[in-house]
Parts: sequence; structure tokens; C-alpha cells
Amino acid sequence: MGGSSKFSLSLISNKYIDYFFLVINPSIGITTNTKIYFKIASELKLSIVIIITAIDLIENQQLDSLLLDLKTYIKSEKINRIAILMDSI
Repeated sequence: MGGSSKFSLSLISNKYIDYFFLVINPSIGITTNTKIYFKIASELKLSIVIIITAIDLIENQQLDSLLLDLKTYIKSEKINRIAILMDSI
């Protein structure tokens, strides 16, 4: 789900949703909308899959920084989930 968070909130229901795919552009990083969607998925107790796109277009340092930011944000939200880091397939 993308776009305006105000519009998207009216569309979200966990009746048939099992997974929440959160796509992050590493050039932009974690935005306000990213945080809003993350909180929505957490409150609905959905499994969250974070996909980082276009990693071939950034430096390794930028990717490492984004991963650290993600880990810090997840810990700050006190979300009791198991995080699994996977490389590209």
C-alpha cells in the first residue's frame, strides 16, 4: 500500500491480510509514511517484510546506515518481533 497515509488508513483492515510488505528506497530512507505504515502493521499484528529496493545504486556505507536506522527504529518502537536479514536472492 502506498500513497497518502490519510487515504490508506481508510482502506486497511486485517480481515484478510497476513503479511505487510514495506518497500523502502535506500536513497530516500525512512520517511514519515514509512513510520506510519510500520505502526499500522504492528498494531494489526501482521508479519512485516521490509524490502529495500535499488541497493545496486547506492554505496555499501549508505545501505549499512539504512539498516542501522531500521534496527534502531524497530527497537525504539519496542516491537516484539524476530528480525531476519536476508541478502538478495
